[in-house]
Amino acid sequence: MAVVGMLLKKIHLTAWRSYTTCDFTPHPELNFVVGGNATGKTNLLEAVYYLCTGESWRAGREEELINWDAERAELVGLLTRDGYETKVTASIERGGRKRLTLGGRRVGKQTMRDAVGAILFTPGHLNLVQGQPHERRHYLDIELGSSHPQYGRCWEQYHRALHHRNVCLREVAAGRAGEALLEVWDEQVAAYGAKVLLYRLQLLRSFCPLVVRFYRELTRGKETLGLRYASTIELGGAYSEELLVRKIRSGLLVRRQEDMLRGATTIGPHRDELVILIDGRSARSYASQGQQRTIVCAFKLAELEMHAAYKRRRNIMLMDDVLSELDSEHQQYLLRALVGKTQVFITSSQPVTLDDFKSRTRLFESQGARLREV
Repeated sequence: MAVVGMLLKKIHLTAWRSYTTCDFTPHPELNFVVGGNATGKTNLLEAVYYLCTGESWRAGREEELINWDAERAELVGLLTRDGYETKVTASIERGGRKRLTLGGRRVGKQTMRDAVGAILFTPGHLNLVQGQPHERRHYLDIELGSSHPQYGRCWEQYHRALHHRNVCLREVAAGRAGEALLEVWDEQVAAYGAKVLLYRLQLLRSFCPLVVRFYRELTRGKETLGLRYASTIELGGAYSEELLVRKIRSGLLVRRQEDMLRGATTIGPHRDELVILIDGRSARSYASQGQQRTIVCAFKLAELEMHAAYKRRRNIMLMDDVLSELDSEHQQYLLRALVGKTQVFITSSQPVTLDDFKSRTRLFESQGARLREV
């Protein structure tokens, strides 16, 4: 099956955040929105993301998306999917009413994500490198949920069993329950934990080489990226579900006394870590701001390839303030890696050098919530 190309041809904003009204006709390849702080750059990127996914990545309440002087915000876009034009709309009213349509048919945000979708970079994604282990576990879970819808159900079952085991640990430690009950939850945690772990290992087997390849491309081979899944279970090359169940069950039994003292389960996929290394050293401890951005960009490019493989679709790429902390050389490396792969939208508060990409780029300036092509 061929990979479907996504292309946003037009978008019209009405009463969206700081914009009263705005018409935007992007380039099919690279689009830059430049301007100072608080001029509406990210608001525009958020509008594109909302049309692609049916949700905002930063609004606590959807009413925040409506212009202060209006009662209703609306987005209307014209999308090309594999050469066929489709109208996509989103409207939000005060009081919480929301409506999404795709091709004239009302849809939910899950349908919007499945049919259109987008890959997003924001400065907050640097937590993938500099954050705590749970940030990297969460990233894996989100990526798996996107490419394998059944993973979400599996993850929920694992965490439900984990919660019950933790409650049981405290009950047994307090003498209010016997260890026989703990055996029941050990079985559940082992069964669902093995499924979660197997999904992650299978994802990383294909995903990690892509991330490493793109990092090498973005640094012109001057640095080597390493990725390692550090499990609390002694894997020993075991990748069958049956063997993983046995290993988790055995580990839970070995750690039972310690777990009862802590009142929590200390081994399993919920305690695992994705270790990121640059030239053999911890990226979390030693990577510069520019290196951290480059690592996350490599992850995002790998996402683009993975979605094309699993969903047979190339998502639109949205990158907010991605160029800051990158020198001009690495900015050019990133643009070369992006151009021609999909439609890209980039915001920047800095001037950008586009000499090699002028024929494949449209440059817009955002000023006072007004947009003009430069």
